[in-house]
Amino acid sequence: MHISCMRFGEFEEATKTEFITEHYWGYARYKDHLTNEYEVRHPRWGHYPVLDYKLDVNFGLTYGDRFAILNQLAPASVMLAEGSEISVECKMVIRAAI
Repeated sequence: MHISCMRFGEFEEATKTEFITEHYWGYARYKDHLTNEYEVRHPRWGHYPVLDYKLDVNFGLTYGDRFAILNQLAPASVMLAEGSEISVECKMVIRAAI
């Protein structure tokens, strides 16, 4: 991947970039009918506005046949964030009502 970007800055509010980087709860399927919920703590991240990019990946080979369709699609957004260390807190298991 190649990305051309501007200088480091703060996210604008109510953008896709802010939504992706500034949510603080995560969910992951654990088993059938069980989901892990957890809080992710980190400082607010900055970003580099992307001016241009080149994506050179075969999604089917990298992630499996179910993702091969991505080879023909353009990204909905492209972002480059300055991350940080995170901590995962308050993990709990949610049971689905059956």
